[in-house]
Amino acid sequence: MKYTIEGFSQEYAITLKDEKSRIDCTDLAILRWFVDFQATGKMDFVDVGRDRFFWVNYNSLLDDMPILSLSKRSLYDRLQKMVKFGLLKHYHKKSGGSFSFYCFGDNFFDLAFSKCEENQKEQRRKLQTPMNQTSDPYEANFGQGMKINSYPLGSELPNKYPSTNDPSTNDPSSKNNFARKRFAPPTVEEVRAYCQERNNGIDPQRFVDFYTANGWTQGRGKPIKDWRAAVRTWEARDKQAAPVQRPVLTDDDYDLEKFF
Repeated sequence: MKYTIEGFSQEYAITLKDEKSRIDCTDLAILRWFVDFQATGKMDFVDVGRDRFFWVNYNSLLDDMPILSLSKRSLYDRLQKMVKFGLLKHYHKKSGGSFSFYCFGDNFFDLAFSKCEENQKEQRRKLQTPMNQTSDPYEANFGQGMKINSYPLGSELPNKYPSTNDPSTNDPSSKNNFARKRFAPPTVEEVRAYCQERNNGIDPQRFVDFYTANGWTQGRGKPIKDWRAAVRTWEARDKQAAPVQRPVLTDDDYDLEKFF
């Protein structure tokens, strides 16, 4: 069984049911939205006792998640279902209008925390910290440094195996080495030294000027990776283009009498 759905424990989610209803993937998607949005710090809130409730604008939620295809009434019913199963708490405020505020319920933490995390007990201890031990009621309720086994949508998930995307940990001989040395155009002196070593007669200044003008590309614009290989290519081409040495004829060669 896949352990998480929307970052929440599937094993625990399937236990949240009764004869009339159960928590499903749509509910978890809505809960995921609430977790992500309240984490941005942009939601209006109100403190009630030990709890900090966040205002859920139903229209904004439905606009953010049209894939749900829910009416406002259906959305409200699903939020109330999560309240029934202890995933959320609801606070109804009437002040210049009617507003619904929600906060995490007691069962949310069983749904959100990974049971395999070694520091789960420490996290729960922080969640139970009395308000008089902290200056922030929200921090008192949820605990400083609360770690949930889920991440805001669009964020980069931590890599369990950092060596797979860290160039510094790759084997230099591996084909997946991302830290390959970048091509650096040679100087005229470097080309001259190499040509003298091979005694090929290539003009180093002409060689450098030619490829500099072409952006150090060859063929159909393919970047040059090894300029020494390009020197050897010029060398082979010059040998093939060398004129055929023919014998020099003298007047005696044209004396036809010697053939008769």
